[in-house]
Amino acid sequence: MRNRSLAAFLLTAACCLAQPPGGGKPARPLRERLLERALKGDADAQFDLGKNYETGRIGLPKDFTQAEHWYREAANQGEPFAQASLGILYGFGKGGVKQDLVQAYMWYLLAAAGTTGGDQVSVAEMRDDLALKLTPAQLSEAKKLAAAWKPKVSAATLETEVLAAMDAYRNAMISRDDAALGKLLAPDLAYVHSGGEFQTKADVISSIMKGASPIERMDFSNTTVRLYGGDQSVALVRAKVDLWHSSTNIVHMNVLHVWTKTPAGWQLVSRQATKLAE
Repeated sequence: MRNRSLAAFLLTAACCLAQPPGGGKPARPLRERLLERALKGDADAQFDLGKNYETGRIGLPKDFTQAEHWYREAANQGEPFAQASLGILYGFGKGGVKQDLVQAYMWYLLAAAGTTGGDQVSVAEMRDDLALKLTPAQLSEAKKLAAAWKPKVSAATLETEVLAAMDAYRNAMISRDDAALGKLLAPDLAYVHSGGEFQTKADVISSIMKGASPIERMDFSNTTVRLYGGDQSVALVRAKVDLWHSSTNIVHMNVLHVWTKTPAGWQLVSRQATKLAE
């Protein structure tokens, strides 16, 4: 995370830049750039967007509901200043946001654990002041919520993980690494070739290890990843693949992969290929 002692200065400076040096094309408004980054899961941008909605800066309306939303998006990723900001919103019920002292104390606990120095002292003071207003039952509930809380992994990070699993799958197929394939392929794998042949996990590994049609090279291109599920643990991957069995036997296909995140990592649960015209 960035040094927040510089955040106000940097934000003010950015707002003052009407156009880049040399009188070139004007920069896109800061609010648009922040939103673009925030939608991609950038916690710093999410925090800044929340703060600007709370204060009504950089051309944004003062909107505490939007501020709460973006603070929560960043806080769920472990951004401590967003967590402290949520604590303040819920602690005071600012701008129409419903007051929730238990939630406020939970977020103060997490923020204090994630900050250092003077920032930590300030958050701890707000936490301790709020504790005086809570019943023992409320304190207990807030502490349980904080203990059970886990940071949310951003979509960008998950996409990077899926692409890394795709690379590992390609390398394992080429090197005929049965141990790696055993980890990457799900037990109930449905693997469908471009000609319609269906294989199970055991079939795929057996075929690769026998080397009946060895793979010398496998290139993915035009790859897109879409995440599904409340915890984004299912990934749909579309890609074009160029498959070299030899220098004269090259197959071009579109493939559709379905990957799921398990305790053992990302695993391929389904693969469908469609052969392209030569």
